[in-house]
Amino acid sequence: KWVLPLQKDRCYFHHHRSFTTESHAKKRISTIVTSIQETYLLARSLEEFKKGGDVICLSGEVGAGKSEFARGWIKSAHDDSDLIVTSPTYLLANTYPLDDDLQCVHMDLYRLKSSQDFITVGVDAWMRDPKTISLIEWPELLLRSPSCPKEYLHLNFTYPKMASIEVNETRHLELQMVGESWISRLQQVQKRHPSLFRTT
Repeated sequence: KWVLPLQKDRCYFHHHRSFTTESHAKKRISTIVTSIQETYLLARSLEEFKKGGDVICLSGEVGAGKSEFARGWIKSAHDDSDLIVTSPTYLLANTYPLDDDLQCVHMDLYRLKSSQDFITVGVDAWMRDPKTISLIEWPELLLRSPSCPKEYLHLNFTYPKMASIEVNETRHLELQMVGESWISRLQQVQKRHPSLFRTT
């Protein structure tokens, strides 16, 4: 079994009140991850609760942690820490077969210019496929488009502004859960991995 070191599993979460817009429940959680290993650990904890049809959107500047999260999630899903997970930047999407007839499609939407592109290149079809799990980098245009799914998890990685944090790998991370399924699963993740959810 692929096991990551746990000695640096310090994640600090701030909880915000849930709210509802257009009948879709939403909730936000904020945290700080202080290393790539912590990013992998968080990715693995979320992968444990995956299901077909999931859409996970990954936002952030270049180098902020989007690809590292996707890499950790895919390696965990394959139970293989040596799996080579390449960037989908130039190919748009890389596909990884999973157990139970599922597949993970790791996408980079940076070069797409319009909502029509989501249909033309197949993004819309992947997101609607109950056997596909979509990991989507640069999803900003998608989240503003008619193709935006009704339920999704949105992770936004940013560089910290706090001068006291000096470690280069430290990132601020906001997780937005849209839909009751994601809210419920994040609650289960909190119960199973309480060390990841230390409130301050």
